[in-house]
Amino acid sequence: SSGINAEWPLRPGDLKKNVYKNYGQFIQTSKEITYLEAEMYKLGHLLTEQKALISSLTDDNITSEKNEALDISITEDLSIAKICELVQGAGVLHDIPGRKMIHNGNLVELGEDERHIRLFLMNDCIMSAAPTKSAWMSEAYKMVDLLELKNVTVMDVQDQKLCFKVTQYPANMFLYRAETEQ
Repeated sequence: SSGINAEWPLRPGDLKKNVYKNYGQFIQTSKEITYLEAEMYKLGHLLTEQKALISSLTDDNITSEKNEALDISITEDLSIAKICELVQGAGVLHDIPGRKMIHNGNLVELGEDERHIRLFLMNDCIMSAAPTKSAWMSEAYKMVDLLELKNVTVMDVQDQKLCFKVTQYPANMFLYRAETEQ
């Protein structure tokens, strides 16, 4: 306090000199504040997702809304061409030569709006698709997301049977619950 008072009152040019003198530190501090704000936003989003996950897992009234006409056997060997026929918007799957289907299955995407989806795991990507509601469409599903495997992490959700989390850096996170252990 006495150091501040000793320099008070400042001369007219002192404020300007002090701003220029500490400009680098000011910029660095601004960048750090921006980074921390982004991290806080991400944490807030993660907390919201976790809250939704917990509430959906504790809800005993979860119903299975399977449309049997659109159900594809999980054991059916699907080619990329067959997936493109079944999933609206999946034509981009042909763009990568050598892409192969590994596994597919029905899941429940957990979050604020819980929904049934079909997940297709390929050797280089994961595609999620939602059942279509229009009977006139030739495709049984509509593509929701297409994530490159090199950009995602998949983690088991501890203490929650058949649940896992798919995270795509930097901001996309998806929570899923499988209908069966397959």
